[in-house]
Amino acid sequence: MESRVIALDVEGTIITGYDFNREVNGQYPAIIKPELKPVLEALHNSGFIVVLATGTDGDNLEYYKSEFQKAGLDQYISRYSPREHSPSDSKVEKLRKYANEYHAISLNFYFYDDAQLNVEQAVKAGFVNAYQVNDDAPLHINLLELAKKFSVKLSEKSPNSSSSVYEMEEVPQEDDSSVINTNESIGSRTHLLVINHAEDTIITGYDYAVGDEYAPAIIHPELPELLKTFNDNGFLIIVLSDTDEDTKKYYIEEFRKAGLEKYIHHLLFRGDDVISLKELIVNYSNRHELRAKDIFFFDHDEDNVQTMKEAGIENGYRIGNNEKDTLRTQLIRLAVNLSIATVRADAAVSQTPVPTRIFPASYRRIVTDKNNWQTGLKALFHDYAYPKWLTFHWNRHHQETAKRIMESLPADTKNAFDYIESERAKLLKTPKINLNGSMIRRLDYALSVLSSELTNKGLTYQKR
Repeated sequence: MESRVIALDVEGTIITGYDFNREVNGQYPAIIKPELKPVLEALHNSGFIVVLATGTDGDNLEYYKSEFQKAGLDQYISRYSPREHSPSDSKVEKLRKYANEYHAISLNFYFYDDAQLNVEQAVKAGFVNAYQVNDDAPLHINLLELAKKFSVKLSEKSPNSSSSVYEMEEVPQEDDSSVINTNESIGSRTHLLVINHAEDTIITGYDYAVGDEYAPAIIHPELPELLKTFNDNGFLIIVLSDTDEDTKKYYIEEFRKAGLEKYIHHLLFRGDDVISLKELIVNYSNRHELRAKDIFFFDHDEDNVQTMKEAGIENGYRIGNNEKDTLRTQLIRLAVNLSIATVRADAAVSQTPVPTRIFPASYRRIVTDKNNWQTGLKALFHDYAYPKWLTFHWNRHHQETAKRIMESLPADTKNAFDYIESERAKLLKTPKINLNGSMIRRLDYALSVLSSELTNKGLTYQKR
């Protein structure tokens, strides 16, 4: 039998407060809910390994052990820290070390913490069974749901315990709202809908006529209703983005303004510690016991769509700039094919103009942060040229082109325009070049920046 591990934070998770009215040997007694003991006992006895994932060492750890002993929890906690740990280890590092020690796959690893950031980082690292605890969903309620999932029976009721804790049918349905931005319970899901690269699929452009640091995102007004349709029909909806932390709050706010957050169950910003896209989807499908044919994948990157198909996920769709290929149109088509929606005969043709080219907000920020266009454009291609192992962007195949531009970009605007256009023309002759790939987009963005520079100087310049 494969190991099942439960990793618990301490402050705010196991210990919910302190009794400041009493002081014992210079310390205040910890407040630990009595309902926690019987749940931990049942899970421990059924084979779960319970460990602690806390950033505290030394004297505080000894204090925790003492308080857990008083509460009767110490006998169910197998480890207080990983074997080879360092005080500087992040929460994710501790989880990885525990997973390696106990040979536990991510599907069998459960992590509970009161800090949303820790939960988000754990999910990004592949620990998809990560949950935030709070006053509305304290640790013992979360663990009761886990016990229910595995049909773990609790012992007889304790006279000091609340009876409702033991009645499994009263435990709320699984709610991942701590990991994501949603107001609805996830519950049971029959299909998985994954939208990768939110900045090029959900967001179709930016209104540069408005806003200062960040221009408002252009999101089709019909998308919220479409996602609601899929949500109401049992779809688990996951949206992924490769954007950096600085842009994260911007995207979340734009999705809120558009009314999308209620229907996006998981909004994940994939950082340097992210697992592969395929493994992430496999983990979610296993967690909800879904078949490959129940998974629907959308991405502007043809390579990713092909990778999913090679992994057995045939329902992969590439998002393009033409109206017939936009996310909105493809979702309408899918909804009709699955008989979960009907539309007017002309509903799949939008009257909203579609931008000829979509640029991530990060491009504008990288370039405008510099003193001049030349330094800014060099920074844009330097961002692309980082080693693949450092950025986890395995599909970046044109790093030599990026390095060449960094070294040789002319200082004269006209010459720079010609140079970038020449590099773009060379790439277009490359077999199977991805016209929606990151390098082509950066070259197009560079041309748009240089075109604006020439216009500002009162010059006109035509592409040959």
